Amino acid sequence: MQAEKEESGAGPNPGPGRWVGWALLLLLVLGSAFLRAHAALGDRGFDGEDPVGLLRSDPGLLYYITERIVDAGGGVPADFRADPNVTWPTAADLPAMFTVGQEFLVAWAYLAFGGEMPLHRFCVLFFALLAAASAVGLYGLALELTRRVPLALLAAFVFLSIPLAYRTTGFVLIREDLALPAFSLHLWLAARAARVRSAGAWLGAGAALVVAVSTWHAMGFVVALEAAALALYLARRGESPFELPRAWLLPALLLVASLSVPVLVAKRFALSLPMQLIGALLVVGLARRRRPDLTHGRQLALLGAAFAALLLLSLGLGRALGDEGDYGHVFRFMLAKLSNLGQRPDDPSALPFDARLLWQGPFGTATWRDFSMGLTLGLLCFLAAAPRALRGWLRGEGDPGLLLLFAFAALGLVVGWMVRRTLVLPAMLTPLLAVVWIARSAPGRQGPASLVLALLASAQLAFTAYSLTTQPIAWYLPPQDYLTDKSSKREPIDWRIRQKEIAHMIDFIAREVPAGEAIAGDFVVSTAVLAHTGHPIVLQPKYETTDSRRRIQAFYETFLFGTPADLAALLDGWDTRYLLVDREALWGGRYIGGIPYSQPVPTRGTPAYHAVGDRPDLLHNLPGFEFLFRTPFSGPGHLRLYRRSD
Repeated sequence: MQAEKEESGAGPNPGPGRWVGWALLLLLVLGSAFLRAHAALGDRGFDGEDPVGLLRSDPGLLYYITERIVDAGGGVPADFRADPNVTWPTAADLPAMFTVGQEFLVAWAYLAFGGEMPLHRFCVLFFALLAAASAVGLYGLALELTRRVPLALLAAFVFLSIPLAYRTTGFVLIREDLALPAFSLHLWLAARAARVRSAGAWLGAGAALVVAVSTWHAMGFVVALEAAALALYLARRGESPFELPRAWLLPALLLVASLSVPVLVAKRFALSLPMQLIGALLVVGLARRRRPDLTHGRQLALLGAAFAALLLLSLGLGRALGDEGDYGHVFRFMLAKLSNLGQRPDDPSALPFDARLLWQGPFGTATWRDFSMGLTLGLLCFLAAAPRALRGWLRGEGDPGLLLLFAFAALGLVVGWMVRRTLVLPAMLTPLLAVVWIARSAPGRQGPASLVLALLASAQLAFTAYSLTTQPIAWYLPPQDYLTDKSSKREPIDWRIRQKEIAHMIDFIAREVPAGEAIAGDFVVSTAVLAHTGHPIVLQPKYETTDSRRRIQAFYETFLFGTPADLAALLDGWDTRYLLVDREALWGGRYIGGIPYSQPVPTRGTPAYHAVGDRPDLLHNLPGFEFLFRTPFSGPGHLRLYRRSD
């Protein structure tokens, strides 16, 4: 490998220019963080003083956990391993069920800065800076691969100009804002470790990877793509990064973490697909170190045999442990995507429930608009580097950095098409690919190519800044019913109507529902209740556990297809008297439960028939339930609260 031919002590572009580069990078990161924070705090749907109405779904859950840590003075809450509120009536082991990490980080920072600013506002500012810091790892990796500060700065600048780099703007708390900076840091440190080959360098790269996989469930699949790119390189060139001195320390640290970090233990990360791929690569690397003359064909055979053995071991242990696995829904979802060529069937019964549950919102198939509006410059970077990279792959020669980045980015684009939320991965990789391609081009072409890319990035940044500061954040928009209702066209839309609805419901629950009473509702609005009232909830939005998915399935299917008596029995089984109905989530998301969107009204006799419409004779007469409250707004009035009447 190219790294083997370099002196282990040689650093990228030594001298004063490096410090200038880091100073300019700091300005880029601060500028990007300012843009994020300005767009979020200035959005017409954002309230900088009162978070009620802003937090639901994942942000509501993360806010609840963060507040508990703040209340504990930055320490571990007393019942952290048996929280009574998140999955009522079952106690929840929070660090085993969720990828807890950023909650501690922001809580410590909040307390260190005095804790006087509203917590949700501080979270926006803190994670604006942290999310922008993803560029730090990309800069470091570009510096390792090109040895040129201007090109490394260009890679960071291009990334920070791409709209997808700002996908999480305004969410207050979201997992990617810590996991992605950690992963980009891992990529840089891994490239550095391949050069310096010290134990500390490999452990540093491994530690960054541990942080990434421990703080976002989806990161395991990103690491699987990274390992797949390395396996493709091994298959084509016969070289494995784990044949380098001390490289085994990285997977060793990852294995130790998978057997000690609560969430990785609970999710059996040691038996996961990325660990199987990494393990197979490690076997080949160690064999190559012992037998430098190992032929390419024998390496491929060893790679295949090692992967097959690890896969069988994983399947055998998984079966012995006795359940389907918490990530089973992801594999069903991906299989459904492939078998339907990315097009969701009109009939939801054509998909298993777990696939329907995941195939929504940010997990939908990316459209051409997603690519053109969010990744135009990234696609241009990929296409510019493609001819040289493809020639290298076909001939089995060329720069390792270019070939690996191209394979990783290509895999990222395919997965990004399947799951639009992951398009941020090629947004990170394609700028790196472009600057490495420029660095390997003829000297006379490097300057013009860099200038063109810088100009395109400047134009892209202007477009991104304009969009962020003028377009409303979709997460805060009113429900679609308000936007399309004819009456709303004759008067200005109240852009905070959604927040006001939730705030009114929260106020009613805080006043009228006895403390400690659990509330059953959909997994989006439930966390708003949890975060702001402390009432236990039955459903939560992180359905990476089998139990959470079965609860959601039972709730949706009973509400949409069952009888009011069935729903009452379900709530009794959860020791719950209160039912919160969010029409937007339960009827608007009816595809999850198994009803096609072409069906305009609920089936007669079901709980949905009574609870999602506007007819008072139905709304106030759900058999077995007492109607308590409806949000007092003109128009649909989405939130309704009931109590078991017997």
